[in-house]
Amino acid sequence: MECQRCGLSNAEAARFCPGCGNALSAAASVMHTERPGPGETMASVQHPPPQHSPPPPAAPPRPSQRVPPPYPPYRGAAAGLGSTAAAEAFDLVPRPESMRPGAPEVAFAPQLRRPAASVVGPAHLAVISQDGSTGQTHWIEQGSVDIGREEGEIRLVADRFVSPRHARVFARGGTFVLKDLGSLNGVYLRVRESEPLQHADLVLLGSEVLRFDVMSPADREMGLAVERGTEVYGSPARPRYACLSERTVEGVYRNVFYISGDEIVIGREFGDLVFTTDSFMSRRHASIHRDPLAGTFTLRDLGSSNGTYLAIRGEVELREGDHLRVGQHLFRFGFGS
Repeated sequence: MECQRCGLSNAEAARFCPGCGNALSAAASVMHTERPGPGETMASVQHPPPQHSPPPPAAPPRPSQRVPPPYPPYRGAAAGLGSTAAAEAFDLVPRPESMRPGAPEVAFAPQLRRPAASVVGPAHLAVISQDGSTGQTHWIEQGSVDIGREEGEIRLVADRFVSPRHARVFARGGTFVLKDLGSLNGVYLRVRESEPLQHADLVLLGSEVLRFDVMSPADREMGLAVERGTEVYGSPARPRYACLSERTVEGVYRNVFYISGDEIVIGREFGDLVFTTDSFMSRRHASIHRDPLAGTFTLRDLGSSNGTYLAIRGEVELREGDHLRVGQHLFRFGFGS
């Protein structure tokens, strides 16, 4: 039987042409129709198919080969498509590995079992990934765990900002304590609401590390400058109670900002001290408040997205849900599951 569409010779029992897929059994009844005009019916405008020389026959595809579509299949939603062939064209495309957030390179010491509950319950440190999800969890089995780049139960082998043995979390009575083991870059604890500031404290906001220094009485008011018997004319002098300096990866400090009021605000867009290029800092991130009577300073977080961190001095007691920064890695401390 000859296909009326492509001219390929087929077996008498064949129902479809393997060359073009045309239905052979209905070939004789195929009619081309046109839209009827005024006063006409569909029957009056039906015509037999035009007679023309058939194109050269196409070689049928091999059974093991799949004929590719003339255009790439659409990868959107497959609403309204019920056939199996149509559903295959709408397979979900897996996200490339380059688009997935990188997992922190953390090496945990092997743990064979979950520790039994103690007086304060089983404590753990959970890794917080870059997308905010919880990663690996390390249970503090023996009441103590060390964090470092080369030594300890938790090793941050790829983090060059971590000292060989950097920090320790250990049980003391009914609490757990975080201790800095003399690291080069310190251990930062997230400020829950407010924390007192002391001279030479390091503050982490977004990507900025700022050193806080209280001015000595001699540096607060330097007096008028005089050159060759003439006073220097300039902007009015302001008191200098303290200052903030940027600590850089070069190991030097730059851009000194003097605190001359009772409160300053730090942010990406609003405040007295603004870091417009730091995408990890909130628009209005944190503030420093001065008590004029006591002469003390307090660091406050203003509801920032990524938090405000203060480098610990020696050791500090941990509470449920505390976040701590070691190098470029973030951990959450907690009890139970």
